[in-house]
Amino acid sequence: HVASALAFGKFYESLADWNACQDLLEVALPNVMAALGQRHKDSLWLMSLLAGTLRVLSQLEKAETMQREILSLHLDILGPRNLDTVTAMHDLAVTLNERGQLEEAETMKREVLALRLDILGRRHLDTVRAMHNLAVTLHGRGQLEEAETMQ
Repeated sequence: HVASALAFGKFYESLADWNACQDLLEVALPNVMAALGQRHKDSLWLMSLLAGTLRVLSQLEKAETMQREILSLHLDILGPRNLDTVTAMHDLAVTLNERGQLEEAETMKREVLALRLDILGRRHLDTVRAMHNLAVTLHGRGQLEEAETMQ
């Protein structure tokens, strides 16, 4: 049933039916976690999908709580320099930005950028996106010169 739920989840995602995605992921996640454990990569992946869906649905508090848990697990299991950990940090920073927690979002986005520069290099698309995302937050905080330089 989990495979069917995920397949339909991808289908509903392609249609931007986020409520259906949420419903399916909320059914699939406990089953996967029961079978594999919370620390398994598939459980973490499903948690990330659900948290992202919650963010799209503007359920930002729930998304933030889940993303903090995901980041904590990634840090514990994979360490801070793993790209999955960096992505989890990025996802949380985006949610914090949307919740208006700009200072924490900026700090986290600076860390994401530093890690991506170090791991991936200056020309990698994920690094460029991290620069853009930080610039957006800096602009939102009124740090216009730094935002402009970064953009």
